[in-house]
Amino acid sequence: MGVNSREFVIDSISVSIIQNDSKVFLSYNNKDINEELFDLLKKNLDDGNLLRLEMSNTGTDLSMSIFCENGLSHFGIIDLYNEVNYYYDNCSGDSSLVPIDGQVFEKWMVCEDNTLLWEAVMFFAHNGERSLRVNWKEE
Repeated sequence: MGVNSREFVIDSISVSIIQNDSKVFLSYNNKDINEELFDLLKKNLDDGNLLRLEMSNTGTDLSMSIFCENGLSHFGIIDLYNEVNYYYDNCSGDSSLVPIDGQVFEKWMVCEDNTLLWEAVMFFAHNGERSLRVNWKEE
């Protein structure tokens, strides 16, 4: 499977979006995960309505978490099997705190580039791996 594959390696998605001025929580599994769903999620991101996205492959214990708000995002990949987390690193080294959707992250973990964020999301969704175009910090 490559980045241009139409197949997905993830089998579960949970999402929090703003819909009609309310926060809505939605879940999708296996057959519901397709390009149309990702097009809808991308539109919600572009419109500023995507707040939280969790994707996982339950068979490999890999998941990706995304928090978004006001053009800022934080994202990371959790590898439960190897007990390691990878977080987006903007290479600023800035440890000041930034709130995003009720959570607080150090500024070095905050992305302001939705194109890069979405590339990482789609790469993970299709390959179950970290995109090499993203700077990651391992913890």
